[in-house]
Amino acid sequence: MKKAALSVLLTLLLLLPLSGCGETGENLPPPDLTGHWVQVGSEGTSFYQVADITGDSIECYWHVVDGDDNHLYWSGTFTPPENGKQPYAWTSVNDLRRAYTSNWALRDEEKTFTYQKDQLTYIVSMGNMRVTVALEKQS
Repeated sequence: MKKAALSVLLTLLLLLPLSGCGETGENLPPPDLTGHWVQVGSEGTSFYQVADITGDSIECYWHVVDGDDNHLYWSGTFTPPENGKQPYAWTSVNDLRRAYTSNWALRDEEKTFTYQKDQLTYIVSMGNMRVTVALEKQS
């Protein structure tokens, strides 16, 4: 009897972690990622990333506070999510014609963007620098 009870208990414990697996967000509505995004923690800094998502494009800029200027970093494609599953990632294809108009622009052919928990993240590289930045959508 004890063996049977122990066996049932072990089976239940093994199945317990699987009980939440169906809640992946696939049945949730997709988030609206269009809008203006600003790098997290940029308050009080003079140089940070901003992004604008419209229609089927994303543009990322180096924002320089002193001159109130934006310098193009990335201009590429945007593929909106089809459901609420997170993390959501897409590969953006660079508009190289636009990239060659800015000394600040990245000239890679593709860049991966990820959306999760209300943040847009991607790797920023310039020269030898590589850092993952997180942006939040502005209201």
